[in-house]
Amino acid sequence: DPDEIYISTPGPVGIFGLFMTKLLNTKSIGIFHTDFTLQAHEIIGHGDMDNIIENSIRLFYSYMDEIRVPTKEYIRILADRGYDESKMRVFRRGIDTLRFSPRSTGREFIANRFGISDSPVLLYAGRISKDKNLDFLVDVFMNIRTSHANVILLIVGDGPYLKTLRQRYNRDNGIIFTGRLDRVLLPEIYSGADVFLFPSTTDTFGMDVIEAQSCGLP
Repeated sequence: DPDEIYISTPGPVGIFGLFMTKLLNTKSIGIFHTDFTLQAHEIIGHGDMDNIIENSIRLFYSYMDEIRVPTKEYIRILADRGYDESKMRVFRRGIDTLRFSPRSTGREFIANRFGISDSPVLLYAGRISKDKNLDFLVDVFMNIRTSHANVILLIVGDGPYLKTLRQRYNRDNGIIFTGRLDRVLLPEIYSGADVFLFPSTTDTFGMDVIEAQSCGLP
């Protein structure tokens, strides 16, 4: 006998949740986490597939009583794409600031863990996939290296694009790939780096951004 059902993704479980709201006559609240249309465009680059995905997902959310969206800007974006603006509300994000807070041992941790001593450290943390715009990130970094040869790019995370990037670049290029790390280590890494980089143009809201900010990393 639920009061509300929150539906997090437009996949099989989300469709089941939507079915249950109709069966139980319960309020449905859809959470728009991921812009699958933009992600598919970055990965596949096919206009027809973009339209199929966009129409399907917009139809899915049209059955919701309310749609929670990460930011006011994304409400505007979705409204321009045909979503019902009257249904949309901002879904506020938060993190545990007792866990994600500045650590005085961050620099020492990075030095010991990755063998980085006096070099400036640029950090990316997140899923390693093509839609995250990591090729652009590496191009920018390589340009920086032409005038600052000692700077290091630390790429933290795992994903389907990691193997490809590792084959192209290594520590000789100034890039260190850590792979998947335990989440409890992230505050130390955020605190020890110098600048956080988030190149994605398809994310609706990067939680890594506010994790980094909460640890004092610009």
